[in-house]
Amino acid sequence: MHLPVLLFFLLAFHIPIFSIPVDVSIIKSPVQLGRHLEILVPEKNDTGIEAIISDTNKDKWLPVNSDIPSFGMNDSEHWVRVTLQNTSAFPEKIVFESDATWIDKVDFFFPVSDANKITHYEFESAGDLIPFSAWKTQHRNPVFRSTIAPKSEETFYFCYKTQ
Repeated sequence: MHLPVLLFFLLAFHIPIFSIPVDVSIIKSPVQLGRHLEILVPEKNDTGIEAIISDTNKDKWLPVNSDIPSFGMNDSEHWVRVTLQNTSAFPEKIVFESDATWIDKVDFFFPVSDANKITHYEFESAGDLIPFSAWKTQHRNPVFRSTIAPKSEETFYFCYKTQ
């Protein structure tokens, strides 16, 4: 029986110059993803996922230079991405949890594939600006669930907004 992998990611993260995909098939307990995250602050808000993943932004993703990042109290969107891989022959269920409760809204974008090719990204939202009853996973912190196909690598995106 495969247990879902619980991944923590926001409060204590440090990223090396190059992020390294996390192999979720070998993780047996919760892990902080800090050193595997990259961040992007786009020039304007309400940037869609298509623009974020476009070639225009591919070289703009930056590592965070502190153990505890601060987005500041501003109205800029902050995008975070993490790449996970599954080297096993079985699908791996994963759970992302953000304990950054001061964030008003977080959108979680996950890839949707057809024949092992990403066709588009879907999303779900949580945070203070979203009614709790609308959260897909009702938990005290924003929690998002997904599954990674066997023998695959996928990148997940998070958009943080504070008003």
